[in-house]
Amino acid sequence: MSSNVIFTDHKLRIEFTNQKNFFSGGSVSILYTDISSLSSIRNPAKIPYILIGAGSILFALYLSNFGPNYANNFLIGFGVLFIILGLIMPSNYLGVETRGGSQYWVNTKGRNIYEIIDEIEEKRKNNKI
Repeated sequence: MSSNVIFTDHKLRIEFTNQKNFFSGGSVSILYTDISSLSSIRNPAKIPYILIGAGSILFALYLSNFGPNYANNFLIGFGVLFIILGLIMPSNYLGVETRGGSQYWVNTKGRNIYEIIDEIEEKRKNNKI
């Protein structure tokens, strides 16, 4: 089981991702009965990070035609950093929506999102009050 999704007796405890900056947003416990929907959400920032990195490297290579410059090294380093960040970002998040309208994105760290959704649905069926 992913360390970001923990099952307890009547609650699902998740460590969610901040949707604005894709860093850790905190943790929350949700009653199984309060979960209204579960889904797989595509990460909207993965491809732009890779494209910005590749564009930066290509621009640095273009500028290198006009002579050596320290800005070229900076742009190449910047581009490599963005490509690495884009590659290590998860491509999908587990989306959890509550009856109150709160939405949470959870990084499942290599686990199949649909397997986790099936496990949560099974727990929800077994814990109906």
